[in-house]
Amino acid sequence: MSEREESKLEQTEKRIDGLLDRVSKRRQESIKKSMARPLKDEILRTVYLVGCVCLDLLVVPIVLYDVFGDWWLLATVLLLVPLLYIEYKLHDRWFAVETHAECGAPEEQSPG
Repeated sequence: MSEREESKLEQTEKRIDGLLDRVSKRRQESIKKSMARPLKDEILRTVYLVGCVCLDLLVVPIVLYDVFGDWWLLATVLLLVPLLYIEYKLHDRWFAVETHAECGAPEEQSPG
């Protein structure tokens, strides 16, 4: 392999490593936020999400297929856009977890 090919390979590996580091940090933050919730809240959140998925993927298309016939797909898209927005906002309102900055606590320093 030439030096140029090795250089491109090293750059690609560095990019992939950086991406994996960011994903790992995001996953760790997600786990920390989940662990900050009481178990009851986490169960309610899971039930809410399952209910939203069932509503969005089963109930809405089936009902609109019966009501609109051939136009059901267009009606589903037009109804799901605002419905998903409302579900997202409700999820944020009901299941938001305060971050360190929001509650006034100092952020944890990572060693190194």
